[in-house]
Amino acid sequence: MAALPSTLQQFREGVSNFQRITTRLLDATDTLEQFTRLYVGGLTDARRQVEEVNRVLKEQVASPASDLVLGAVSELTDVLTSVARLNPLLRRPPSAGSGQPPPAPNGD
Repeated sequence: MAALPSTLQQFREGVSNFQRITTRLLDATDTLEQFTRLYVGGLTDARRQVEEVNRVLKEQVASPASDLVLGAVSELTDVLTSVARLNPLLRRPPSAGSGQPPPAPNGD
């Protein structure tokens, strides 16, 4: 019984440490989810802009040199699609509380 007060104090410290660690893990998880949303949004915007440039170029340019430009823009679109598809951050759906739908399997 003499060790009981000391044991209770250590238990309280352990619980306090556990609560602090839990809070930090929740904060870190939230930060990762925010980063993922920003990354996905940026990638989506970049892809949309490249597709718009591709569309405009196809409408405006009809020379042999334009084939090189159109090919480069098309390849850039393919690269962005592959980055979105292969990125491990985009493979798992967001947590239920994030309010975000899971990303499409093809990166769209």
